[in-house]
Amino acid sequence: MKKSLLLLAFIIVSVNSNAQHYFNISLLGGIPQASFADNTDDFHLGLGLDLLFKVNPDFPLYLGIGYNYNLMGTKKQIIENDLQVMAGTTVISSIPVKLGVETTNGLSNWIFKTRFVFPTAYVKPFVQVSGGLNYLSTRTTVTDETEKKYFTADQDNNIINSAKAIDDLTYAYGGGAGILIDAGRGCIELGVDYMWGGRATYFNKDQIKDWTVNWAGTGTFDPNNPDNVDLSNASSTPYNSYTDIIYAHIGYTFKFGETKKNHNKKKPTFKK
Repeated sequence: MKKSLLLLAFIIVSVNSNAQHYFNISLLGGIPQASFADNTDDFHLGLGLDLLFKVNPDFPLYLGIGYNYNLMGTKKQIIENDLQVMAGTTVISSIPVKLGVETTNGLSNWIFKTRFVFPTAYVKPFVQVSGGLNYLSTRTTVTDETEKKYFTADQDNNIINSAKAIDDLTYAYGGGAGILIDAGRGCIELGVDYMWGGRATYFNKDQIKDWTVNWAGTGTFDPNNPDNVDLSNASSTPYNSYTDIIYAHIGYTFKFGETKKNHNKKKPTFKK
């Protein structure tokens, strides 16, 4: 973490206020490779953000940081039951309860980037190298879907509880290429990157489809600790492999900062 902060500080200090910089938002498509593809044979969709600073206004080299999130699979389930209010062994009343349960697999990247942009007009090819971290996680979230919000009246997003089934952190590095197409005050950006990822433990989308969530609907339900909302995943054994992946992206790059001024124009001459 200290090395990451030092590198970020170096990028900020190196920024030239007279240069033009880039901020990009892109849609991502991820295709697992090698042993990762053997275990997660599917297409990942996601969103990417990049912030790139031009170090020197006279040389098209950019340093920056990026964040990507890819959805690797999801399952949604609705549970409807009656919460019984008991007095001893007597049922006084019952409250209709509706719970929403969502399980998601996600892959996040925090990446430092070095990019060289060829100084051509209108269409600018670029090449880049990248290095950072992959974070893989599987999380289950239980939400209150009752009309009167019995369990989450004072909470945001109606979330009763959320817990990770598994998560892992590993390294990632790679390189890629693409083009920037001038479009008004910014550019349309197209690119492809190959990222080698370290070993990680994870579930795939087919495994979470087999999971079920059971709730007994008893009067012991505690919204702050719903122990009787159980995720059934005993039959799922997580995979472990390298996490190589190809990313293709399309997005829009905003320009900010000053453009390089042309100092080669001839000064106007005036007749006496």
